[in-house]
Amino acid sequence: MKRIEIVWDDAEADCAWKDLPVEKPERGLVNTSGYLAYEDENYIVICHSYSVNEYCGDIKIPKHL
Repeated sequence: MKRIEIVWDDAEADCAWKDLPVEKPERGLVNTSGYLAYEDENYIVICHSYSVNEYCGDIKIPKHL
């Protein structure tokens, strides 16, 4: 498997009460590195470990369309 590193914009959530008006949110940039398990036009799958016929610790990251 090919080792890769990507920077992507993550979704964030918070259920705390906040004062109005709504402030402009900061981008939630994440840096992820690992092995490319799968990629197509909609998403990329990166895993942290793999063996001959298996992989584990994967994350599916949607691509912006």
